[in-house]
Amino acid sequence: MTVIAVIKRYFIYYTSDPSEENASITELEAQIATLRIREEEARRISEFVSQQRCALEKERDRLIAQTNPFDRVPSELLIDIFEHFVERDDENNTSAFYFRPFTLSHVCHRWRCVALDTSGLWCAVLMTCHNTEMLLAQLARSKLHQLAIDVRVAPTTTRGEVVTSLWSLAAAATRWRTLTWAPSSHLLTHGFIFILHKLRSLPKLRLLDLAQEGEALHIKEDAQSSVHPDVFPALETLRLRRISPLDFPTCTLPNLRTLHIDFPNNTSRHLRMSNLCAILSRTPSLSELTLNGSVPLMDIYVDIRPTTLVNPDLPPRARRTPLQICPVALPRLSAFECSFPPPRDLWLFFHFLAVPALRRLELSFNAYTARWLQLYNDQLSEATVNPLLGEQPGPLAQLSQLEDLSVECVDIEGLTMALKRLNAPALKSLSLTYLPAEPKPGPLLPQLPRLESMFREPRIPTLTRLSISCFDLDLENTKTMLRYTQSLVHLTLRSCLGAGKVVCALSGGTCADGHVNHTASWICPRLERLTLVHCVDVRFRCLSGVVIARKAGSQMSFDAETIVQCTSASPMRGRRIRPLKKRVAPLANSSACNLQSYVAPEPLSGMPVNGSFVPGWKPHELLKPSRILSVHVEGCPRISRIEAMSLEEEGWDVPDVLWKP
Repeated sequence: MTVIAVIKRYFIYYTSDPSEENASITELEAQIATLRIREEEARRISEFVSQQRCALEKERDRLIAQTNPFDRVPSELLIDIFEHFVERDDENNTSAFYFRPFTLSHVCHRWRCVALDTSGLWCAVLMTCHNTEMLLAQLARSKLHQLAIDVRVAPTTTRGEVVTSLWSLAAAATRWRTLTWAPSSHLLTHGFIFILHKLRSLPKLRLLDLAQEGEALHIKEDAQSSVHPDVFPALETLRLRRISPLDFPTCTLPNLRTLHIDFPNNTSRHLRMSNLCAILSRTPSLSELTLNGSVPLMDIYVDIRPTTLVNPDLPPRARRTPLQICPVALPRLSAFECSFPPPRDLWLFFHFLAVPALRRLELSFNAYTARWLQLYNDQLSEATVNPLLGEQPGPLAQLSQLEDLSVECVDIEGLTMALKRLNAPALKSLSLTYLPAEPKPGPLLPQLPRLESMFREPRIPTLTRLSISCFDLDLENTKTMLRYTQSLVHLTLRSCLGAGKVVCALSGGTCADGHVNHTASWICPRLERLTLVHCVDVRFRCLSGVVIARKAGSQMSFDAETIVQCTSASPMRGRRIRPLKKRVAPLANSSACNLQSYVAPEPLSGMPVNGSFVPGWKPHELLKPSRILSVHVEGCPRISRIEAMSLEEEGWDVPDVLWKP
């Protein structure tokens, strides 16, 4: 039998009847289908169980979270806490202040979600030019909120990096609220100023603080011409440190309230009066002006003739004024601070500026020998040309609304010369401080000049606050000075020699007679507050004597008999203030004295409107003293804390007592 025959035989045998195999296959497929159904049911059950487990876990986590007080804080309250933390002032002004939102967003998942959803947390932006991604993240997370930007550029930063970061920041220029440019190199600041000239509008910007190191900037004329005229419509505060107004964009500043210029004249460029008057002419709402070491170089003339009321037409984008101008009107300027002006020439400044509403004036004088630098006909000199055109009014500045005057001087001559040329009939607060140009060893201090040596009119009936610092007080001169201030309420003596005798004199008596006032006259009868700082010769016996004597005097009733007895028993000590003779103006072409038809002539400049008398001055009025209501003592070694605080006890009855070592 061949092989092929054998294979056919076996093939016929095994394939003869497949019915049994088919039945088996069908049965297996049915079983597989059943298992698939059960598998699907099991999967659904597993998903259901998993969902139930997840729900229970979330409920458990929620209940656990309720046991943690930090997680139980509502989101609204959490936002308030975050805002308080982010907005808290940084005493050291470090860059960590600007990373507080990032710190909050990395504590936990919930805090991160709340922080990212609160756009107000990301408004303070720090630009260092080294992390552009962080800058873009803050700009995106702040959404539509206004931005407070602080630019701090390292000296190693290139100008290209600065320009790239600034253009990224300029994309949100419409949301800038404040912008501070920290001192940096000349080239970097020049790049920022250049971009600032290219911006079209900063409608939300309220504060702009620009500073630089090194030499002054120099912006080309063509760059200035491209500035939009209304780029700063809402700017209220402008600070320029070592940046001249000449380089600031020449645009109108309709809402500017505060202008601070710090441009020392020891640089290669000087602040000129023409540049200063040009920028001031574009600030009609200015209320505070500060010139810190920036005495402008006199290079223009001012026409003070009354017939000239307005300035000639100035180009709206002028960087300098013409050679001849009229006084720049600043109708809302209420505060002016100037450092190192020449005392003899200060009065000239108030002829260039018309400041009818000036109420606060702070001056730190240069030495008496200093004069105002001038630049006329390309020649630099010291006060050789008169910048006033028209009838010369004399060296006097009229400040009719001035109420607060603070003066720091380096010599007595400059103090007396400058104050003699200021007329302030409404003065309420006066501060006099001596600051030596060079510290000298020993307690040598200059003697405080007499009031009539400092002011054209020594009688100041409106003065209520007087502060004297670092002077040697002569008793008789100081008593005379205080008698000219009948309305004085608050007296401050700081680091003054001879302050002990002055305090003793306020009681109306002396240490020898137990501080008993035998007369009806008092020095500063309305005095209520007394502040003594670092006065080494003031004793508690004299201070308590002042308090007791004035309390007893305030409870006395002054009738005519008592006044006669007091004045006859003991004459008034010290120099008596006698009124000047009253001037009688003759009546023109009239032999009879017709007082009804007589019209008093106009008073001369700087003279009282009431002849020899000052309105409000009552030289013969007898006043009861006011009680001392406040005593502040600091750094006085002869007054202990126990002694000072005893003034609050019964008998002295001083409600406000403060003592510091």
